[in-house]
Formats: sequence, structure tokens, C-alpha cells
Amino acid sequence: MAFKGGDASAKGRAIYKEKILPLMEENDIGKVVVIDVNSGEYEIDDDDASALFRLLDRQPDAFTWSERVGYPAVHRLGFGFTYSGTNSKVD
Repeated sequence: MAFKGGDASAKGRAIYKEKILPLMEENDIGKVVVIDVNSGEYEIDDDDASALFRLLDRQPDAFTWSERVGYPAVHRLGFGFTYSGTNSKVD
């Protein structure tokens, strides 16, 4: 199903920040929230596939947006390099 109007990413972020984020607790950090941007329904799980499939069971025509609680992105590409003084590490 297509998104009904506007910018789907902006709508998904707005639903996350206004409706979902205030409900999250410290033990939810790192979990993935999958949101149907048309209905506002969502699922949360440790992995995105489990959350997505549960949401699709309830909302088969969902147009989804995902967020990772406590992080700026759901996934990252490549690796990060952190430098701290004489000790450096690759994560």
C-alpha cells in the first residue's frame, strides 16, 4: 500500500517522537520500532524482522518506517573509527 500524503519519513519520525518515544524505558534502548505511517500502529522488538512481521500480521497493507530506540539510525554501513588519545579502536 502507498503512503497517503506527504513525506513518509517525516510522518514516521513524528509518530515515533510524539507517540512512541515517551513510552520507551531504558531497557528498550537498542530495540527496533516498526511503524505503519498510515495508521500509527507499531511493533517493537530486538530485531527489525520480528517487529515487521508482527506488524504485517495486523496491518497487511502497512507502509512502514523504522527507528532504533536511542540511536540516530536503525542500521549502519561499514565501521566506525573512534580515537581517544593513544588508544584507538575500531567498532
